[in-house]
Amino acid sequence: MSRRRSIAAGFLALGVLSAGLGACSSSNSGASATTTTRPPSFAALVGAANLLLRRGNLNAAEQLFSDAISAEPKNAVGYFDLGVVYQREGLRLPALREYRLALRQNPRYVPAIYNKATLYGVFNPPLAIYFYRSVIALQPDSPTAWLNLGLLEAETKATLRPALKALKEAVRLEPSLRARIPASLRAEMVTSN
Repeated sequence: MSRRRSIAAGFLALGVLSAGLGACSSSNSGASATTTTRPPSFAALVGAANLLLRRGNLNAAEQLFSDAISAEPKNAVGYFDLGVVYQREGLRLPALREYRLALRQNPRYVPAIYNKATLYGVFNPPLAIYFYRSVIALQPDSPTAWLNLGLLEAETKATLRPALKALKEAVRLEPSLRARIPASLRAEMVTSN
């Protein structure tokens, strides 16, 4: 067993036991009891992996998310979470692959669409705009999708009017986002109708 896998497995075992999910058996007769351990559930794997991810242990989280995908290959969540690990590691193409696999399982899985838009925003703004519009079509109350859409559209004068509309919607949904809009665009928002 590789060191990375053994660390992740050890953490998972501790997490499962501390959560009260471990099985114990005892015998009053003093004879040794044989217990069988079931593999951890998808939920236990994803839960432990997310804890590792929050703590910054990307290698162990990656292994547990991979194990979760093996346990439930039709569940979009495992692919999405593995994509998040790759995105945090700066691995754009593997992250996009995992988001694509998540969307193959559930084409309406908004977190995967949103993260694809975020990644494409850096090197392919028109595609990012498409994905942000897809997010908004599925979840019209997403202020950050409106904000990111507006900021991308504002990069070209041809789409300035829809950009301002998107930015206004973002601020309407979440007023604190106003601070993330450049001053020149805030001024345009005030003067446009």
